[in-house]
Amino acid sequence: MSDINEFECIECAKKFKFLKNLRAHIKVNHPLLELDEIAPTKKQKNSDLYIYTCDQCTKSYCHQKNLTEHKKVAHPISPAIEIVVQCAMCSFTATYKIMNIHYEKDHNILQNVDSFEFETIDDFNNWKREIELSTQSLYVKNYGSSVKGNQIYSYYKCHRSGFYNSLSTGQRHLKTQGSNKINGYCPASINVIESNVTKKCTAKFNGNHIGHENEIGHLPLNKCTRDDIASKISQNIPFEKILDEIRDNIANNHLERTHLLTKKDLYNIEASYNLNNEAVYHSNDATSVGAWVEKLKSDDKLSLVYYKSQGQIDTNYIQLKEDDFLLLIMNDHQKSMLSKFGKDVICIDETHGMNSYHFNLTTIMVLDDLREGFPCCFMISNRVDEVVLRIFFSKIRDKTGIIQPNVFMSDMAESFYNAWVVEMEPPKHRLYCTWHVDRAWRKNLNKIKNKTKQVEIYKVLRTLLVEQDAEAFSRMFDNAINRMAKDDETIDFSNYFTSYYASSVLSWAYCHRIHAGINTNMHIERMHRTLKHIYLQGKKVKRLDKSLHALMKYTRDKSIDRLIVLHKGKICSKVKELRKRHKTSLLMSLEMVLENVDHNNWNVLSGKTSEMYEVNNLKSNCDCQINCSDCQSCIHCYSCSCIDSAIKWNMCKHIHLVCQYLKRKNNENIITNNTLTNLEHTNETTIIVSQLNNSTKPSNDLANEKDKVRLYFNNILDGISSSEELGILKKCLTSVTPTLNALRSNADSQPFKSLTPSHCQTSPNKLKITPQRRFHSTKSKRNVKKTTLNIEVPNQVEQNFIAASLLLDVDQNEDLPQYN
Repeated sequence: MSDINEFECIECAKKFKFLKNLRAHIKVNHPLLELDEIAPTKKQKNSDLYIYTCDQCTKSYCHQKNLTEHKKVAHPISPAIEIVVQCAMCSFTATYKIMNIHYEKDHNILQNVDSFEFETIDDFNNWKREIELSTQSLYVKNYGSSVKGNQIYSYYKCHRSGFYNSLSTGQRHLKTQGSNKINGYCPASINVIESNVTKKCTAKFNGNHIGHENEIGHLPLNKCTRDDIASKISQNIPFEKILDEIRDNIANNHLERTHLLTKKDLYNIEASYNLNNEAVYHSNDATSVGAWVEKLKSDDKLSLVYYKSQGQIDTNYIQLKEDDFLLLIMNDHQKSMLSKFGKDVICIDETHGMNSYHFNLTTIMVLDDLREGFPCCFMISNRVDEVVLRIFFSKIRDKTGIIQPNVFMSDMAESFYNAWVVEMEPPKHRLYCTWHVDRAWRKNLNKIKNKTKQVEIYKVLRTLLVEQDAEAFSRMFDNAINRMAKDDETIDFSNYFTSYYASSVLSWAYCHRIHAGINTNMHIERMHRTLKHIYLQGKKVKRLDKSLHALMKYTRDKSIDRLIVLHKGKICSKVKELRKRHKTSLLMSLEMVLENVDHNNWNVLSGKTSEMYEVNNLKSNCDCQINCSDCQSCIHCYSCSCIDSAIKWNMCKHIHLVCQYLKRKNNENIITNNTLTNLEHTNETTIIVSQLNNSTKPSNDLANEKDKVRLYFNNILDGISSSEELGILKKCLTSVTPTLNALRSNADSQPFKSLTPSHCQTSPNKLKITPQRRFHSTKSKRNVKKTTLNIEVPNQVEQNFIAASLLLDVDQNEDLPQYN
């Protein structure tokens, strides 16, 4: 190689062997110089020779062969892909054309292709549906139509042709009839050419199905049939009625796919048309609940007290964690009921099983004038502790003011009572639910290994529980504790009982709840069972929005019950029990009544034991609805020392007997029953009707109303900024068409004459919605199971014997019989 430097920089006189080095030097050291003028390339000097330019890029060449080589390297042409299919009768594979020849030559199956012409595409679609119905087959497009010039080409294949490609993760089994695909090629097809000019269609039809039988079990329900069924479902026609009408329509021994409809198919149609539950605003539960909350905020009739979702931080309540969920609900009618009856009895309890996230439902309930429970406030939260309950009660206090009830009843958890005392006023009586107390005792009797002593101790506890004399109870309680502590087999249970119940005697013993008006929390327990078994149909509901919907329906129905009570009256459970006791009193002798000197109390002899009960007159007149029409008296006018009256707060048979005694003696009515004043009726009725009013004022100007709806819809459409939001809107609109069709055709009076209509509309495309956030459980799983012993409650004779032994402090092992 020559050592002579051929290229020189005109600015600094530096020399280079190669032109590329000179150009690089000028770019770095002399960027202001014109590079192409000082050091032009060979191509720039001889630009007239580069006449062959690539049509896909800007490169040019002086020889054609160079351009050809460039295109091979830079712009290779992909070879045509030939689709290979497999024979449905053997293992031969080939292209479509060769496979048709293979069927004719090797399997002797002729491929008959018929041609048809139609005036419009609608005529073709009607013909296609008739062919599919008569041959029990289905032709589908595997891809979209293609346009060439003024013609549109569409290719329909047998829906069973092809291979089954499983996307399963192993969580579900394949359906019992197997896949629709036959793992081979079926030549049955329809090729359609539609003219854009004349709108006429030409179809080539190959009706030869190979590799499978035409089985209706492998046919899906067509869209038109699904639309008709959706119209029925939108009118709330029961599924059983829909199935009956379809199955009664089998005629001429002709079976269609529709006749194989099952209830599962109806559920699927209901879900696909968004008719399954009006509470589901979104497929993601967290988003759906958020939408439900926003609806509550915009509706004055529905009262949202407080809401905090998971993943959020409320600076006003820093004690709430980011994973905490809290929802408080109370409408205007519930607020008025709490203000009206909250000074008497407040019941509070929680339940689970309303969703799959372990969010608990906590309810505050009052007893109305019929002594029936009415739910006033709901709290749904991931935890129920004093922190959350204080927020709950403080929000209620802001709505209703401070409430001081006569009785506060809950389970044995101290968090309910402690939070109430801080945010409200301490109640006069704090009572445990007797049912919860009894259940706790039964569970912890396992601390006693001796089965016989388990029964003995339980009956002692029940005797202590029902004792009504406070002084006797105190002596019996001390002796029972001493007796259990001295026995090695019962000392563990004695320690448990002393720790949890010795300091809370005022809350669970009957002698400290005389005439309190309530004994158990069964009003709330009954409400929880009603929610789960009636409104949620006994199903394990996983979604929170469905539970909220059921909760609102239950609250609405309870408000309707109040309207019935106000305007028609109601035979409540207290009245039913009252009438039963009146019938029992008629079998008793009036000579069992002994009147005292002051004429305001009476002694009534027991018909079964030697006890004597004292009946006292409390007042002479009352306007409540829990009254006995025969005795002309109500539940508030008298009290009795028996458990039925003192603890269960019923109008016992002894009171009825005294009323009968007074009627015979005085031959006059005891009281005159008064109903609620018209003002009270009107006020509560106004609140309930306002709460339940969901209608809007009708307008006679249809065009004006349509313009308002159009404007409202356009505003929503203009505000959509993502495909996910558009998918939600489409899903909401899927239920509109079947509902309108049902309204127009008055389908509720029409039987299922045919489920294959003559016209069909194209369904909107569905978009897969990606969930943004989800609820999650914050509780750890525990597998601890405690068995509850099945021990009978002691009868009256047993209770008397046990009480006597405790009062006399007699050794139970020697003097008490063993009750097994």
